[in-house]
Amino acid sequence: MVGKEQIPIDRKVTLNGINALIKHENNSRVLKRLDFVKFRYLGDSVEESTIKVGVTKKTGYYWQDDWNKGGYAALIPNFSGGRESKLTDEQIEELRT
Repeated sequence: MVGKEQIPIDRKVTLNGINALIKHENNSRVLKRLDFVKFRYLGDSVEESTIKVGVTKKTGYYWQDDWNKGGYAALIPNFSGGRESKLTDEQIEELRT
């Protein structure tokens, strides 16, 4: 083990519940996050868990915070929004034609 954890992971569901979520998950991004949570449940540190799933330690802390605040639903990425177009609707239509 790398070191003592500052922030523990909340056990929102049982380990069997995590395994069931992993088994039925189709989204690869969510699956990676669930694997991270499973490793945390099994006693790995954030650093050890992030190494196993291939992300940075900072990302692991973000994921753990998401899990602690909202469980499974909070692990689902939200890609809404984005930059507003600088073109008007008329300019976009002109580009299309």
